[in-house]
Formats: sequence, C-alpha cells, structure tokens
Amino acid sequence: ARVMELGAGLGLPSLLCCGLASRVVSCDLNPQAVAKLRELYTARGLGATATAHQLSWTEAGALAELAAAERVEVLLLADVVYPMKETASLLAALARLRERLPGLTTLLSITKRDTAHADQFLAELSALCPDEGPAAMVGAEVEKGTDPLYGPCRVFVYSLPPSNRQVC
Repeated sequence: ARVMELGAGLGLPSLLCCGLASRVVSCDLNPQAVAKLRELYTARGLGATATAHQLSWTEAGALAELAAAERVEVLLLADVVYPMKETASLLAALARLRERLPGLTTLLSITKRDTAHADQFLAELSALCPDEGPAAMVGAEVEKGTDPLYGPCRVFVYSLPPSNRQVC
C-alpha cells in the first residue's frame, strides 16, 4: 500500500509503515520534525520509498495534489486531536483528500483527553461519510491511561470507509 501520514511529527507511525508499505509520505507543519524525518529516512536507506514534506492542514489543495501524485491508498493520522486546537482545517483537509482520492482508506487514532472536544470532532468526521452514514466509521477503544497534562484519557482507533465519490 502507499501511505500518507498527516501530522507526522517525528514519524513513529511513518517509520513503522516503511517496513510494510511500498511508499510512505510523511507530512508535518514543523520544519525541524520534517528535517529529522528526512535524516532518518536517509540514514536507514529509505530515501527511495519514503519522503517527508512540510505541509499544513490548511494547505488542503497541496496535500490533495501530493497525495494524488503519490497515488496514496491509505491516510494515517495518529494522535492529532488535542483540546484547544483548531480542527476545522484538519476536517477540511480530510474532506478534500477523500474527494480527490476515491477509494482512500483513512485510519485515525485519537486520544480522548477532553471527551466533549473529541466527540465533537468525531461527529464532524463521521459527516465525511454521508453515503455510508456514521455507523460506517468503525472505532474501538485500545487503551486507557493518564496524560500528564490532561489527566485520564482513552485511546481509540477509527477507520473510515473508502470514499466512493469524486468531487473536483
């Protein structure tokens, strides 16, 4: 599979995917994180199959074009929703990617640090699957723990069904 990770940070999920995917495209806004990922890919001899790009969720068009050019099949987001962080641009980017790439599978892990915020995000996320309905978004709790800043939290993993619609 060809994988794109949004909000990659230092890229642990991306690095894990390098052993499984034919292509890994990591994206993050932080230039230091992107530089570190590029160094890691080069040091591990992954430069031919893995790339890192400095892109923001607010650059939905650029993300969609990169994903299309790379023929991405799986979109990966790991722990990208935090209380007090704006999520509208992330949702817009996800919508644009799903419109541009019919058949895209989206995998998301979310830590519920603030249940109300996380549940609102998930409700808005399920709206990206209007043809399939909210029940099509499969989720499972995988861990309970304590975040040092936010206190008790629960980690969930979700899978959105592939989009069957193309809107350009």
